[in-house]
Amino acid sequence: MCVWIVKSSFVHAVDLGDEDVESNIDESPRRIRASSDGMMMQVSWALSLSTEGRTTSLSGGMQSRDVEGATTSTCSSGCGPSAMVLMLEAIEVGGDRQRSAIAQIIAELPALIFEEEGSRVSQRALELATPAEARGMARQLHGSVLSAARSSCAQLVLQQVICLFGTEDAAFIAEELTPGARGIAQSGVGGDIVARLLECSSEDWRTIALTDRILEDDLPGLFCHKFGHNVAVSVLSNGLCRHKTKIITALLPDVQRFARHRFGTRVLEAALLHCSHAEQALIARAFMQQSGAVASLACHAFGVHVVRAMLEVPVEGERVKRYIVKGQRRVRKDRYGLELLQDLGVEKAAGASDGSSSELADIAAVGGA
Repeated sequence: MCVWIVKSSFVHAVDLGDEDVESNIDESPRRIRASSDGMMMQVSWALSLSTEGRTTSLSGGMQSRDVEGATTSTCSSGCGPSAMVLMLEAIEVGGDRQRSAIAQIIAELPALIFEEEGSRVSQRALELATPAEARGMARQLHGSVLSAARSSCAQLVLQQVICLFGTEDAAFIAEELTPGARGIAQSGVGGDIVARLLECSSEDWRTIALTDRILEDDLPGLFCHKFGHNVAVSVLSNGLCRHKTKIITALLPDVQRFARHRFGTRVLEAALLHCSHAEQALIARAFMQQSGAVASLACHAFGVHVVRAMLEVPVEGERVKRYIVKGQRRVRKDRYGLELLQDLGVEKAAGASDGSSSELADIAAVGGA
């Protein structure tokens, strides 16, 4: 009999004789115990496939304990790569083997999704499952969304559920995320789930409640956060108008600082690209109120992206362009500013003699930014 043994964090395929099996198997025929260097490893085999008359164990929840019985480490559904290959083969075959494999995946789903191979198998099972089976998989995730949203493997399964299911069937994800909304938004992978919810169900009341909680307070902290700013960008791209307005209101008092911040500039850029024309104009005017502000921003590594976005704003974009040309003597000395001038097609004008162009003379007469 061939079984999988987990030892020193490695998965080994071991061929045991009948006598060895009988001496190591507990009351359950799918439970095998192995001890090594004072450690007891108990493996509960939960999945099996029958192929050509022989049974191959595929996965199991593992718990390692010391000799006194205290738990030292846990690993839900520790699956060897070969075991997952067999499971994928069974899913792809179709027929009874596929149905049996998916049923077993449903039973072990809360543990499988936290492992890289298990997550990949779960995603494929969701794609091939019948509607009833897929709903069964979704039900298995109830109660574990918060922990799954912090896992780089498990969050991929949550995203697929959001994309494949209707709003009602996937709404439990937004509901379970809401109590820890801000922490999830500022986590490395949790923000991706929030973004997917905004893309697929931004008008659902549970997604709205989740967004309300994220934008509840300290918006500047969210804009300047390594991961949180991505959620703010998603709200500006797919959120409700009132959520966008709340972000704009928080941006306006300090646009110069956000424009020069590595992450804040991305939020400003998204606001200039996705908000209403009136709100875009408000942001552009906030920059142009201060003399020389646009030219200065055009010479900044992050600020130049905001200037490019302002150039796309109707009406106000023309004013921004005039201010850039007016300050071109300064702008052309900067690497980022020079590239901007070249993209605007005004770099040749930099070599013209003073007063040779009536257009440049008109531009020079413009005050403000």
